[in-house]
Amino acid sequence: MKTFGLSGNSLKIIAAISMAIDHTGVILFPDVMLFRIIGRIAFPIFAFLIAEGCRYTKNKVRYFFVMTLFAVIFQTFYALFTADMYLNIFFTLSFSILIIYSLQFFSDAIKAKNATKIIFSAATVILIIACVYITGQCFLIDYGFWGCMLPAFSYVVPVSGSILMKLLRIASFGAGMLPLIKSVEIPVQIYAFFALVPLFFYNGKRGKYNMKYFFYIFYPVHIVILYAISSII
Repeated sequence: MKTFGLSGNSLKIIAAISMAIDHTGVILFPDVMLFRIIGRIAFPIFAFLIAEGCRYTKNKVRYFFVMTLFAVIFQTFYALFTADMYLNIFFTLSFSILIIYSLQFFSDAIKAKNATKIIFSAATVILIIACVYITGQCFLIDYGFWGCMLPAFSYVVPVSGSILMKLLRIASFGAGMLPLIKSVEIPVQIYAFFALVPLFFYNGKRGKYNMKYFFYIFYPVHIVILYAISSII
């Protein structure tokens, strides 16, 4: 039976198209603001899906390792070609994964009703968030500290089939976007709120095909293609 709504794969495709349009504007048409407006929905969708990945992954270590590995690889090539140490989006999402894992640790401690574990896990959450914040003060991270925090706003609301809980989850995620929009120095960042529309129609399913590594590959490839085009024209 076909499930109504948008699958995770559908959301990834929407986000990827939006991201490609955004970067086309940045690299090829910097004066055309429409490209940047369309591109605002990409990061919130990817951030939401990161929370989903953390929630359902069968191998937490591998999930974090793969994201961090791509962050380091892409950063190495980016630094070599641009001499810029601006930390790429993979680092942002790697930090997000760490934050969510610490929240999972805290949640498990509460369920176990173990006072010592609760105190220790709470301290772990605070420490990791503090480390991410300090890192953001020392280095430029794509979408900054609040970009790293955004997936957590989706994760903290439990998954439920009820419309009320779905609305609460979207509202929580939207609340997390407020400080992000305020902190990102892009005049059209307010249009990121349009990402909440496709996210509302997310049906909780992965989709027919396994697109697990789609973003990891698509991101660097489309950036290279766009820079190659820019060097020609």
